[in-house]
Amino acid sequence: MNLNYKINYYKKNWPIFARLIPAPIRKIIWYIDEQIYYFQLKKEGSIYSWTKFKNDPRIPNNLRIMIEDYIKFVNSNPDNVSKPWIQLGLRHVEQLIYGGYDNFKQTLAFKYFTVRADRNQDILQFLIDNNDKNVVEAARIKSENIPPPTCFSSENGIKYNFTTLLLWKYALKIGLDKYLDRLSEPLEGNPLSILIGDKNITQDLINSTIEFSSIIEYPYFSKIKTIAEIGGGGGRDAFVFLKLAPQIRYVMIDIPPALYIQQQYLSSQFPNKKIFRYRHFDSFQEVEKEFNESDLIFLMSNQIEKLPPKTIDGCIAIDCLHEMSLMQINWYFEQVNRITKRFFYFKCWKDNKGHGEEDAGHLGENKYPISPEWKKIYSRQCRVQPKYFEALYDLGSLD
Repeated sequence: MNLNYKINYYKKNWPIFARLIPAPIRKIIWYIDEQIYYFQLKKEGSIYSWTKFKNDPRIPNNLRIMIEDYIKFVNSNPDNVSKPWIQLGLRHVEQLIYGGYDNFKQTLAFKYFTVRADRNQDILQFLIDNNDKNVVEAARIKSENIPPPTCFSSENGIKYNFTTLLLWKYALKIGLDKYLDRLSEPLEGNPLSILIGDKNITQDLINSTIEFSSIIEYPYFSKIKTIAEIGGGGGRDAFVFLKLAPQIRYVMIDIPPALYIQQQYLSSQFPNKKIFRYRHFDSFQEVEKEFNESDLIFLMSNQIEKLPPKTIDGCIAIDCLHEMSLMQINWYFEQVNRITKRFFYFKCWKDNKGHGEEDAGHLGENKYPISPEWKKIYSRQCRVQPKYFEALYDLGSLD
């Protein structure tokens, strides 16, 4: 048994071993593992590292095609691809291999937006401060009586449940029950869910509902027919939009393995929708008819430039722009302005220091390249995530 195999074996079975290890030792192990993780990220900054997946028999064919096309794109456009995307994407493919698609909501979800129990204290503090004291105490008691998710130690499992319960109560407090009553987290992907009544509730489901409520503040939302999402993670926002506004056509724009997960997950959850699956095309004319007739469309990030002007009514980008270089950010804003008719919503870190590319390292809330022709509807601190801001702009085309 070689060293890499042993490490992977212990990582895969960490929930079992964690219960046998004293808490102080667990924290030391987590710290060491995190330092190794960041060291490997720096080491794996080249797209060449992705080539090992091309002949890996564990890679599904649909994902292999995406990876091969992504490698070709990065090699031909090295300045227009974020190093963090290359690095993190590599790790995410490895997690998908070892954890499996069937468990992506317990592995990759933490790389997208689900709150880890041992981090993000600002979010938990926000929820404590913005719920009534009796609600907080009731949630604390209830969290201790709900079985903790198996991927956590007992202590962190209770903390995760506590955060999720407070998030649920906060969402009800701000009037989102009218949406949450229509939603339940699908079991596909093995979610970290809590059963409330007859519904499976997760942090992803609630956060996406909060984001949905922010986006529909766009005053002409009833006119929206097509939405494009840049960097959609595990497809959590798309799921909520397609449940709450099923008349909308939805375009996912991402890189592997996220694009693969989105395609698998959303195609499964909405089997009656006409699906435009990812494929390479040289010009939009090759796929125009199928694109226009499809309800759910999956594109690689570079394919956005092949879309005709004003193809999309609304565009959203959540928790992804701050991972890009300034060159990439400018390029995406240009593309959004070109393909989008009505609105652009984005959600990012307030202060990007230490996050993303070096030349974007100090990109703050007021530094994004907003077109002077756009009309600001709002730019404000996010609910729940106090280190984030959200912004909604009217792009002015009401045709």
